[in-house]
Amino acid sequence: MTQHDKRLTEHFKAGTLARILQTILDFWEWARTNRYIRRGQNNRVKMYINGCAMANKRDNATRDTDRPVEKDPALPGPEVFCQFQESEYVTTLRQSFRERPMLKLYDMCCSLLVLLSFYNGPRVSVFHNIRLKYVDRAQAEDDDELWTITVGRHKTSGHIGSKSKKAATVTVNKELYKDLLLYRKTIGTVYRLQDETASLFRTASRAACNTKAGMKAINFTTLRKLTTVTGREEDPDMAGDIANLLCHQVTTADKNYAVRLNRKQSVKTYKKLRAAFKKRRIPDTATAAAATTATFCHRLRSVWDR
Repeated sequence: MTQHDKRLTEHFKAGTLARILQTILDFWEWARTNRYIRRGQNNRVKMYINGCAMANKRDNATRDTDRPVEKDPALPGPEVFCQFQESEYVTTLRQSFRERPMLKLYDMCCSLLVLLSFYNGPRVSVFHNIRLKYVDRAQAEDDDELWTITVGRHKTSGHIGSKSKKAATVTVNKELYKDLLLYRKTIGTVYRLQDETASLFRTASRAACNTKAGMKAINFTTLRKLTTVTGREEDPDMAGDIANLLCHQVTTADKNYAVRLNRKQSVKTYKKLRAAFKKRRIPDTATAAAATTATFCHRLRSVWDR
């Protein structure tokens, strides 16, 4: 890496250039839609920007070859989900919200962020883009016991060079969906939201809810890692399905999320190899010496007979 590249990495986070190129591309698309530029001009500029984006992606892949595993924090246990859901704070909050939703609106907003994150592992951008209409149009599954909310726009849905173009989904059980509908109705009344494309979650603090529930604050990245590791430990064949749920590639999970799982797999492979090598036993010293002596005597007798 050159000195210039080192200075850039100190001042800009990873993905900054890709976001800039995406913004420029969105601007040119807007200009073409409003007929400020011709279609041919837009296609030419789009081709150049996509070329720059792909070159930047290859360059980043070349630079980012080392995984800073020393910075990987220890993951909480899977039981953290049930502990939070069954905590006295969350149970009391949900009951109070159903009785007097206006008074517990902010606290319920924070709680919903955490509860929706469980078993789904969404990015922050998914919550930013959950609209009122998405909640209204949720699809019932499994005899109305589960409800699936589809979010079309998120981090990798329209990113340049991204292979994940699918919509993100958030699945909740029937009781949580009822609380979500009540929250959607209440926030629409409080903020007088007439537009169904308005954001569902406005101001909320996930960390505040975790603290009140007696838990250490857990971010979305930690929940995504925990979802990947727990699911793949339970069934290694779920790697593709989990990556599809989290809207990324399996290779992304292998590099960034399943670091602890990779270590466990390495230990498991090591044990199997050690057992395989031990099956090929080396003869003991006495047996080896006797075999060597017999061979020497046989050769000496052959030479004497000549």
